[in-house]
Amino acid sequence: MTELICITCPRSCRLHVEKSGSDWQISGNMCPRGKAYAIQEMTDPRRTVTAVMRCDDPEQPQIPVRTDKPYPQTQIPALLNKLYSMTVKTPVAGGEVIYTDPAANINIIASESRKGQTGAVKFISHRGESIDAPENSLAAFRLAAERKTDGIETDIHFSADEVIVCSHDPDLRRICNSETVIAQTSFADLQQYDIGNGEKLPRFTDLLQTVNPGQQLYVEIKPGDLRIIPAMMAAVDASPVSREQIVVISFQRAAIREFKTLYPEQPALLLAGLQKEENGSFSPAIDETFDVLKKYCPSEPDSLLETVFAAAGEALADGIDVRGFPDVIDISWVKKFHHAGMYFAVWTIDNASVAEYFAGIGVDSITSNCAAKIRDELS
Repeated sequence: MTELICITCPRSCRLHVEKSGSDWQISGNMCPRGKAYAIQEMTDPRRTVTAVMRCDDPEQPQIPVRTDKPYPQTQIPALLNKLYSMTVKTPVAGGEVIYTDPAANINIIASESRKGQTGAVKFISHRGESIDAPENSLAAFRLAAERKTDGIETDIHFSADEVIVCSHDPDLRRICNSETVIAQTSFADLQQYDIGNGEKLPRFTDLLQTVNPGQQLYVEIKPGDLRIIPAMMAAVDASPVSREQIVVISFQRAAIREFKTLYPEQPALLLAGLQKEENGSFSPAIDETFDVLKKYCPSEPDSLLETVFAAAGEALADGIDVRGFPDVIDISWVKKFHHAGMYFAVWTIDNASVAEYFAGIGVDSITSNCAAKIRDELS
């Protein structure tokens, strides 16, 4: 007779197990799970395996991992030898599958995230990895997922039948040479248009199915029907993507305020598209003019930085996502927002040296058409 302590629940029943022919005689269990546990222990004992593996992050060269299901106990030493011989390539998100044991069909998953050699800055794929696929296409989104960038950026509109569609423009003039307006056309009719390489305008719900665990999703809210905000969040809640992965961005301060009113715990960034004037100076191309901005400020802003900072605060934003001009944005911008507990992001940076400059002054994220390439070059 063998004695076991059942660990399936806090009762910790003391089990008495004895084999009689091909049958198992089990006593002491207070529920059927105790019997199943005893038979499993006697025939094929398994354990959840936790370990620490090497990774290529110079600041955090180890990463904790675990099996996603109990693993055959007799095979654990061989599994550990395999894991200790491997080096995990970063970046890697918590919950991401690192290795699949082909014999047991059990996954080894990361217990924590590691950003890798690029440090804290996140690299966001602008309209997907649009350097190698049509912008805002499923092909571009899938590339961003395959290349494990820190996030994907997209823009959303309602179709005429209120399907949320991923598109930067409100019409198809630029990408399809058509006067078709998305808001005036059903989603089914929109599918007749080729946005490049045979790709069609994707639904937001299609994008949600491509996003990796832990990968952020920057969603730009365009001018128009603000009912798209709760519709977008409802789609997120019905998908594998968690709310924690969503960052809303918009040039429209009314949209940011509406989003933060409905979802105060969710991050939202005010977009600011700095413009370079003919005389070499810069101005904020935001949705209201400087004169209108002044009424929201306790005192008249006396600099471009103060103007943008005031705009972000008035919009209830958690930070700013600004067009990345290195000759105007210096570390004082980043410190100003960070000192206030706000986020500072830049777009759209496709040059590695410019990205290195912004990473060096401490920006939180860099949006790029070639985010994976920039990340790898900086590594």
